[in-house]
Amino acid sequence: MKKKFYIIISLIIILIIVAISLNIKINKEKRKNKDYNVVITNEIQNQINENAMKANLLNDSPQERMKTYCGQFLGMIEDEKYDEAYSLLNENFKENYFPTQEDFEKYVKEKYPSFIKIDYEDTDRKGEVYLIKVKISSLTDDSFQSFEQNFVVRENDNNDYTISFEKI
Repeated sequence: MKKKFYIIISLIIILIIVAISLNIKINKEKRKNKDYNVVITNEIQNQINENAMKANLLNDSPQERMKTYCGQFLGMIEDEKYDEAYSLLNENFKENYFPTQEDFEKYVKEKYPSFIKIDYEDTDRKGEVYLIKVKISSLTDDSFQSFEQNFVVRENDNNDYTISFEKI
């Protein structure tokens, strides 16, 4: 009688372990599918946002588009997306001043505050490029010494541009 009792208890324990293992596996699959759906949703949302931004840019004046491009560039620096910002640099400018992305990163880390405040002073067209005079200051650090910097933006197409700037 005791032997049957132990066998029954052992079977119950084994069934419980199997049930728990199945539950863990099912939940893991659900999480994986949910993460996959989130990635797809984020990609779709990013595409929608990019298309909306391109449509908005078409309605903006050229000067407003140049300010938007300059703000995007400085936003990438602020968000530490140095590879994206570096890829926007004009090729000649890049070769002359920042031959490597590391050179560029070193410069922007030394020069710009963590939270960049941008004040557009002036925007002027010179042939195929736009000159934008910007005042850079910090949103959070009152001791940061603000400075003015000139940017040169060349628009190739809607939301397709290259940028260079006065190296201070």
